[in-house]
Amino acid sequence: MNPTKRSDDLFQLVKSLSKNEKRYFRLFSGLQEGDKNYLELFDAMDRLGDYDEKVFTQKHKGASFLKNLAWRKHHLYDTILSSLELYHKSPDSELYSLMHRAEVLFEKTLYRQSLKILGKAKAMAQSNENFPVLLEILRFEEFNAIKLTDAAKQKTIAADIAETHKLLSNAVEHKNMLNEVYHLHHTTGFFRNKKDEEKIAHVTKSKLWKDDTMAYSLKAKRYYYYARFIFHYMKGDHANGYEHCRKSAETFFDKADQIQLHPQIYLNAMNSLLFCCSSLKRYDEMIGFIKRFKDSRKYFTKSHKGSAILLSYHELDYYIITGQIADGAAAAKQIEKELEENQSALSSLEKTGMYINLSLMYFLNEKHRDSLALLNKVVDEPVLDSRADMDGGLRIFYIIVHYERGANRTFMKALVRSAYRRLSKRKGLHKFENIILDFIRQRLIRVKNEEQMIKAFEELRKHLLKLKKDPYDSRQLEFFDLISWLTAKIEGKKFADVVVGQK
Repeated sequence: MNPTKRSDDLFQLVKSLSKNEKRYFRLFSGLQEGDKNYLELFDAMDRLGDYDEKVFTQKHKGASFLKNLAWRKHHLYDTILSSLELYHKSPDSELYSLMHRAEVLFEKTLYRQSLKILGKAKAMAQSNENFPVLLEILRFEEFNAIKLTDAAKQKTIAADIAETHKLLSNAVEHKNMLNEVYHLHHTTGFFRNKKDEEKIAHVTKSKLWKDDTMAYSLKAKRYYYYARFIFHYMKGDHANGYEHCRKSAETFFDKADQIQLHPQIYLNAMNSLLFCCSSLKRYDEMIGFIKRFKDSRKYFTKSHKGSAILLSYHELDYYIITGQIADGAAAAKQIEKELEENQSALSSLEKTGMYINLSLMYFLNEKHRDSLALLNKVVDEPVLDSRADMDGGLRIFYIIVHYERGANRTFMKALVRSAYRRLSKRKGLHKFENIILDFIRQRLIRVKNEEQMIKAFEELRKHLLKLKKDPYDSRQLEFFDLISWLTAKIEGKKFADVVVGQK
């Protein structure tokens, strides 16, 4: 392994630790025997902002931990992971720990004690519906029963194995059904004709599709509900979609253990449910589910907090739909804080998308300085190089925010030139981008009075309304509601009032 890479991995691990994890690591280290020089290495790395091997060794020249540094780094890395393994317990880790204990007792020929431990593991696996592991536990129980010559126990175990195989097979069938529907959605999006729907006729005509009585476990039922939601979503039938995603979400309500066991399934269910509430204008229910979801986020581990933050766009959408723009700005501030605290849990694309959504909310509230501050964080993100749709919309929105802040003509010209250069590096500017940039360059920054400005805005709106009829070019208008912004300028209204009035 590359030694530099190993050092980077160690440094990143050290810097990822929370205060409580560091405290536990020190307590854990205190119980270990042997050389503790690796603790000095830990402290030295913890104090750093960035890691450079040469600078690090020169700065700590003469330190005892530099002797045999490669080994000490390896030892420190393993020790940190060992402490984290003990600190972070999960249902799965507890389950495997019980199985390991039962194995130790079996090897010591303490078969009845092994069976007792396996009984605890079996109850946990059954509760978690962890059928593959449950089969392992049952087979291990069988080994103990054979050693004890317990025929009655062997018979009971054989029946349990048969039942578990049935539950596992049924869950797999429902998961495969979901995968078929999801794959079609991923490749097709919406049903455009009868032929699209017929592509999964073998699924919708199967006995499993009729209702949830053929789903024998909670896991299978959740697969069933989500498959039905996606199917109805592709049909545009949000009412039936709502019924199924609500049933899935309800299996988690007031059940922290279920959220911790199946966080992604819960996230999918709540995302679907909030979407349906918005589409069906069930706003009272929507805010209730939003509050419930926010309360449940404390059960997420860091790896799923990012996904939970992404769902915050439903909350922003709710405040826009219901005209509570000021409350939306307050919510955006809280979401922005959470985003800053959990950046490592989101990809660059996810962070960019969230910052843009928050920026749009600030813009609706005429908080142009806050809106621009967030755009400045993402306007040069490398991920935009591969997302031409997002990049083009962002550049234009960026210029508009500067315009609203009162940027002078010279600066506006520079912004347009910069946008042209960047967007032209692609195969060519989209029609929408050309129209907007040409308008800003040739008309907007040259108007001399309000009358000329209103006339210019009216002409641009006519162009965009024609463009809206094109199914391809109109997609660019989904990024930022430019037509509503122009309408607000023409009619002397607030942008937020026009947007809310159309919801």
